[in-house]
Amino acid sequence: MFDEAIKVFEAGLEQQPEQWLYDNYVPAPGTYILLNLEDDFSVRNIFDVGKPDKKTGEIPGENTSDYKFISFLDKNSRLISMNKAVDSGKIIHSNNYYSFFIKKESIKAGKLQDKNIETYYGVLSDPYVKYGKGQAKQIYEETEKILGPVNTEIIGRIRTWVKQNLNTFLQQQDISLEAKDYLKIFFVYAEDERTREEIKKEGQRYIRPNIFNNNKYNQLANNTIFGLHSNNMGLNEKKPFLENKSRKISIPCAVTMERAIIQNQFMEYLSSEAAKGKNNVYIDLDKKTIKCVKKGEENSDADIESGLYFRVRQGKTELEIHSFERITGYNSELKQPFRLRMIFSFREKAEEAYSGSYGMKDKLYQIESLVNEVLFGKYLINNYKTAAGDLPNIDHRIKEELLLCREQLWNWFYNNNSRNVKPLLDKACKRLIKDTIENDYLEKAKHQFNLWFSLTDYLNENRRNEVPMSDVMSEVRRQLMEHVMKSREEWMFENDDEYYYAVGQISRYILELSRAAKKSLDMVKPILTVRDDKMLKKRVALLAKKYDYAIEMKYARAMELLGKVLTYMPDETANEVMIMAGYVDKNILYMSKKKYDEEEMKNNNAGL
Repeated sequence: MFDEAIKVFEAGLEQQPEQWLYDNYVPAPGTYILLNLEDDFSVRNIFDVGKPDKKTGEIPGENTSDYKFISFLDKNSRLISMNKAVDSGKIIHSNNYYSFFIKKESIKAGKLQDKNIETYYGVLSDPYVKYGKGQAKQIYEETEKILGPVNTEIIGRIRTWVKQNLNTFLQQQDISLEAKDYLKIFFVYAEDERTREEIKKEGQRYIRPNIFNNNKYNQLANNTIFGLHSNNMGLNEKKPFLENKSRKISIPCAVTMERAIIQNQFMEYLSSEAAKGKNNVYIDLDKKTIKCVKKGEENSDADIESGLYFRVRQGKTELEIHSFERITGYNSELKQPFRLRMIFSFREKAEEAYSGSYGMKDKLYQIESLVNEVLFGKYLINNYKTAAGDLPNIDHRIKEELLLCREQLWNWFYNNNSRNVKPLLDKACKRLIKDTIENDYLEKAKHQFNLWFSLTDYLNENRRNEVPMSDVMSEVRRQLMEHVMKSREEWMFENDDEYYYAVGQISRYILELSRAAKKSLDMVKPILTVRDDKMLKKRVALLAKKYDYAIEMKYARAMELLGKVLTYMPDETANEVMIMAGYVDKNILYMSKKKYDEEEMKNNNAGL
């Protein structure tokens, strides 16, 4: 799978100019300095580069005239890893003599010593100091044949300037060392193209002998060196379990140098995209394209018949691939638009807060965004692949449902596989909404109900016998309104749905009669969880008994509805969903005759 991704990336490099890699590259945050080699180290430019804004993708400093130039220089001067630093003390973090990278805090703490400078430039002056034995020597000899010898005269000039002038220069330029980022100095020629050629050449002088995990694992076959790549591979003496001991050559895999270099470029590319918050990687194997998108970002041109999906993240030391999947028939466009319906209406303030979410959606990521925010409190998208023990400290119910649902939801949103999503959501939404009600967030519960029922209708669209939940709820409410507000004769609930909805309505009504400043939900929780109807009636009766004085004084219709609830005999076990729906919905017992007439007219018009 990873090999297929590399081949697509390699095809992209062949089709596009090399500058594409540098345009996507994100330099590390820090202060960047360009010094003129041909003008006694005069300053050409000094500017700061900041961390990318993961929402907008903007990089502080990217509008500076030399930003693209330093991106090229920085990319060719970075270390493959700290274990492969030129400076054995790991204080200097660049890889060639045209660049000098160091953490500001290292200078401030006095960690940069003359011995670090001498070691760094000593290796660069005579690479055989570092690459003088075994496989490393063989690789460097071939590298020197390709690139030629190093320029010791330039190295001597730069080494002298760094040793004698660096600290004074920083003081003169008033460069602060307080930030925990980099100081990066580039020594450049008057002609940018010459600088590019030289720094790329010296970058290759570093990369080729260091591209493999460890040259001791290298094998020569048909005059070609094969070795173990370095990306996400920590094989060493302390990790023998990574070796395949049953084979003569025990390393997990072996690649050529050219393949290892391409793979390293691919990982650098993904790392830059991840730094901009683009953690979702779509690879189309047929069209040979790679697209990295942010969470919730529109992937409008994604129409992948056969491809790969990577979920990546920038770790502390290197890019981390948290998951990778094969995808087939993926399309970000919904086959049928999804409509988030306002089945339960809100109070005025809540409607202002939630109304923007409602209406038609034609992208899959839009549904994902709603599920993430409304059901999982924005914790789903960032935690699809997070280990259970590493999940943030969130509400226990959200955490539990997240762990139960995330894999199947991921398959839906990233692999277009909605199989088994509905029964999973039915269980999860029921528990999440119950938890929301028990915490007395009733407007939020309505919002969750609206999304759940809208998703139910959407996922049931191909089932002809399924009645839309919006119609079910509308009919149940209409029946109860007609009985409570209009009936002048003896009546009884028409079905179990109306009965259980009425249980929720009367329970909420009774609780709100409490004169306490803070309502206690202890007596409502048992009503929302009971399965046996006899026990349900008993609990409703207990609640009514507690506030019977208020019911009698307040409303005769409430007494009538309570009587119907306590005498109706349902055919089925308690319907928790209808009880909760009745509890959160606007209470019919508060409805005036005028309001009822308006709603009845609205329902009649909707049926035309």
